[in-house]
Amino acid sequence: MLVSEPFPQRFIVVLAICLAGAITSSSAAELRLENQFLARTVVVENGRLRTACLVNKLDSKELKPTGAEEFRLRLSADVNSKQPDVMLTAADFEVTSSEATAERIRIELRNTTYGVRVEVYYTLRPGKRYGHKHLEIVSDEERTLELVDIESLVIAEAFAPYKAKDLMRAYGRFLPALGQPLYTNGTATFWGVEFPAAWNRLEGETLRCGVQDGVTLQPGRRFTTHRAVFGVCDDPEFVQDAFLDYIDEIRASPAKLSVQYNSWFDFGGGITQQKLQQSLDTLHQELVEKRGCRPLDVYVIDDGWQNSRPPRSPLADWSKGIFPVNEANFDADLRSARAAIEAKGSHLGLWASPACLFGATANLEVLEQSGFEVLVGEKHPKSGRAKKAMSMAGPKYLSLLEKRLLEMVDMGSVYFKLDGIFGDMQSRLFETIPHRGTPVTTSLLPSDGMSANDPRIDDAKFDEMKRYYITVATQRLAAIFDKMHAKNPQVRILCHNGATISPWWLMHLDVLSLVNCNDGAPGDRTLQMCYRDGLYYQLTRRDGNQVPLNSFFNHEPAKDGNRFDDASPEAFKDYLFLALSRGTLTVELYFVVNSLDAQDFDVVADGLKWVHRTAPAFKRARMHGDSPIGATTVDEGQLSLKRFQPDIDGKVYGYTGWTQTQGYVSIHNPSKTVKPYSFTLDRRFGLLPNSGPFQLSVIHGESAKELKREWKFGESVTLNVQPQQVIILDFQQ
Repeated sequence: MLVSEPFPQRFIVVLAICLAGAITSSSAAELRLENQFLARTVVVENGRLRTACLVNKLDSKELKPTGAEEFRLRLSADVNSKQPDVMLTAADFEVTSSEATAERIRIELRNTTYGVRVEVYYTLRPGKRYGHKHLEIVSDEERTLELVDIESLVIAEAFAPYKAKDLMRAYGRFLPALGQPLYTNGTATFWGVEFPAAWNRLEGETLRCGVQDGVTLQPGRRFTTHRAVFGVCDDPEFVQDAFLDYIDEIRASPAKLSVQYNSWFDFGGGITQQKLQQSLDTLHQELVEKRGCRPLDVYVIDDGWQNSRPPRSPLADWSKGIFPVNEANFDADLRSARAAIEAKGSHLGLWASPACLFGATANLEVLEQSGFEVLVGEKHPKSGRAKKAMSMAGPKYLSLLEKRLLEMVDMGSVYFKLDGIFGDMQSRLFETIPHRGTPVTTSLLPSDGMSANDPRIDDAKFDEMKRYYITVATQRLAAIFDKMHAKNPQVRILCHNGATISPWWLMHLDVLSLVNCNDGAPGDRTLQMCYRDGLYYQLTRRDGNQVPLNSFFNHEPAKDGNRFDDASPEAFKDYLFLALSRGTLTVELYFVVNSLDAQDFDVVADGLKWVHRTAPAFKRARMHGDSPIGATTVDEGQLSLKRFQPDIDGKVYGYTGWTQTQGYVSIHNPSKTVKPYSFTLDRRFGLLPNSGPFQLSVIHGESAKELKREWKFGESVTLNVQPQQVIILDFQQ
């Protein structure tokens, strides 16, 4: 959270030239866009455009780029053209006119050599700590825009908070790092393109925020880029907080708590109307009627409701419509299931796999035979069957997918668990066949061709081709998700297995899955907690991923009578409360319902009541302490179960979140010895300036009950955490 506004609410535009009109090549002009938080000054000198300065009024700092290409366009006849690409920056264009209003500056530029016109727009609204920039491009002739960098500025203090080399890895395969912001560590600014597959990166000391989709520019037709954002914070140490506040403001739907049941651990692919009804009745009776909990928000029917599992059900022809209902187990359009769920005060949620993976793979062959765009990978060495998935860029298939997802909204589903996007945990697949909706660099492919998950595709020379596919696919998927939200604003969407992770996905959907983990770990509750928490630590603290914790999904809390079972209600309560304290606002219960006894339901009810009270603080949830897995580190990517060792070395850690009036702290000591632990109630720990004092309640953890009742901002809390203990502390004004 940023400090209070230091300037009165006003908006200033200072122009050294007329508000509209031509600029001669010999003129020099300064255009300044300004509000009470920041100002951006652009200069037109000798007919050339550049950014001269960005003023952060919150921190009283000026950022002056030492070089400003301003923007870059990489043009070619085609991605496979043997002619050298043309790289144009603002220095290659002459400014021909400009105009300004109270909230916008527009600069028009022209390159006569290549017949390209660009309009650059800078916008800044009153009361906003961030502004925007975008380009509108018109070419006189058809050509390919291979890459557009909307921002290209030399800023020595810029850095990439995302530290891992690649954004998504699974058993050695990866997608190029996309969709993460850039920050400055002296002037406290953040930068990036508002697009989940944006290529925001540092090249030397040059900050570049761009998109690489290989779009074809049609003669005389205007092409509008995505918007780049530039924003400010009052302190470089807390620029991530400012960025996440901005993400919370622009997300597709307001962040809010949703407590859900999911049928997957309960029944797997064997879900039926009768089985669903049994779990629905039991959960409602035990949690709502007997223990006074609120009705669950959503009951999610996972993989199995659709007709795609022969010989259990006859295989439908998906070329005429994907994800038809398995009417052997449910009635048409799931009418009875929806009615039963809504009768409990809840709503319907559904699973689907956009790439037709997992329970939908049986339909890939008929879709391929019917001319839909199927990605075909390597053959399995034992089965001889090729890995396949639907292309997320294929125009024919994406039309089929869009039609069905919108129909599922009409069926009453308000939650979508979309499982399998660019592949799954074992494999990522890319388009290697040209003319199927995305550019393919066939000139680089071997003479014998290349499968969609060929190991050779990991070579860096194919990174551009992979970016083309991911970028085009992301644009088309985002457009579908936007239509789903428009049809019903109550819809919430989870991009699960195989998705890229970017905070800008939240402009189009609501929840993202951890991409570096399995459903859970074997062993006792301590190991299960440390496995999942180790993944959170790896993704957010070590790798520096800038997605808010409140928008992550994982398969917990879980209890299935087997790998997630234990004899101790106390151990289950430790596990449940720590899982809930991670701060996800999508709390999905993975229970085998008929394995829960009265004590289990008591624990679950206590946890759900705590979540509803505490959820406002989840919006600013974060980890504290050390690595949950101690010495068990993974240099790259997934924390494999095979590599996860039970020799936890005893590092204390937990989660915390705060609003102006409340907060919580969870603490876990996985070791077998007592550990002292201290933390300070200050801004570094997540508290908002000038908040408090707070009254402390110990929700769980006997040893913490000796702490005093009232705590003020800036005070330090010190306590001894017992062996393998979980503590939950609540703070209320």
